[in-house]
Amino acid sequence: FNKSGWCLAFLTSGNGENKRTVWFNYGNGGNHCHADGMNIGLFAYGLDLLPGFGYPPVQFGGWYSDRAIWYRKTAAHNTIVIDGEDQIPHIGEDIPEDRKLGMDPAKKLRQGKTTLWGNGKLVKVIRAKGDTLYQGKQIKLYERTVALIDLSDDHFYVIDIFRIISGKEHVKYLHGYFGEILTEGLNLQPMKLDLGERVLMQDFVGDSHPMPGWNAIWKINDYYGYLPDGKNVYLRYTDFTPNVAVAKAKSWVAFGYDNSREAFLPSLVIHRTGENELSSTFVGILEAFEKSSSIGKIRRLQMTDGDGNVYDEMNVALEIELVDGEKQLIAAMNVAKVDSVAQNFKETRQVIVPEWGLVADAEFARFQKNESGEIDYFSLANGSYAKVANLKFHLSKKTDFVEAKVSGKQVERLFGEE
Repeated sequence: FNKSGWCLAFLTSGNGENKRTVWFNYGNGGNHCHADGMNIGLFAYGLDLLPGFGYPPVQFGGWYSDRAIWYRKTAAHNTIVIDGEDQIPHIGEDIPEDRKLGMDPAKKLRQGKTTLWGNGKLVKVIRAKGDTLYQGKQIKLYERTVALIDLSDDHFYVIDIFRIISGKEHVKYLHGYFGEILTEGLNLQPMKLDLGERVLMQDFVGDSHPMPGWNAIWKINDYYGYLPDGKNVYLRYTDFTPNVAVAKAKSWVAFGYDNSREAFLPSLVIHRTGENELSSTFVGILEAFEKSSSIGKIRRLQMTDGDGNVYDEMNVALEIELVDGEKQLIAAMNVAKVDSVAQNFKETRQVIVPEWGLVADAEFARFQKNESGEIDYFSLANGSYAKVANLKFHLSKKTDFVEAKVSGKQVERLFGEE
């Protein structure tokens, strides 16, 4: 469901012990708020794998202590910080203007806007923009696309694409569950990062020039003893964002309401800098699993328009090859109106992925190719046609979302228009 008035979406699938939910908060402000716009979380296999820290720990010196303010800062959430600034200036500090507003439930309230929504059987996807969530700062683009992709009853992955145009520094935070982070594709060395005041993180080790495609695996420690004996859960994050520095670190958290129970959660920090009005597209894939991953290999593919012009990095095509040999293609196009010399999908309304022979007009799409090379599943959001391999599909007009299985010359609608 997507509660647009509350700026809160839940993408949910699976049953029983395999039930999973990706939640997405695309607003901020209001009384007792955190500066947490565009924050995501993931619940799977019985654990809160990307947990929010919760109520500020006021037992460490009151509401205006560094530790209480840390919980409310943008950097304490699974979102992106621009120029080291919080989305709500002076969040958590004792501000006379805030005291005058008192308990107003709409105090400094800001809302993002849903720009794409698909609620299919195998694909749940939302895109929302929150250009006004950075209060007191001009933002040209602040937009996140989140998709829950089902592979089977007990396997899934999550697509996470975050586009930003503003400032000179963008930092993505992922605060995971208890345990440790193991990495692949990174040359980890001690690293210094200036993330601003009251960002209670430490022990940074990272790689200042990683190649896209690196990954990190949280080896989960079942701290509270929720899981049955012998059950293990892992969370893998794979990143395809170019020109970043990445570090793993530890984030301070507290438990309960005494001042003796505290710990550190393993976290990732993905850091990107550039000139004024920096343009970034952070591309990540999250996969939780118990025994082994279902994903064998992930590649980022080139995309062009009908005239052969290459789309820029704000447009994303990912080929995901499963361990059983099946291949999937995710295409997520940039539709924001921004000043750029690059080709703009909003104007061309056509995307071609040469390696797959795909031609389509959808803003978000997923295609599934079996071992014989034939398409046996597809979904389109904000589109009307697709041509790839054995599939030729065309609607009379653009639809919000359509999903179907393909068998031979038969198309079985799972969701959307006939």
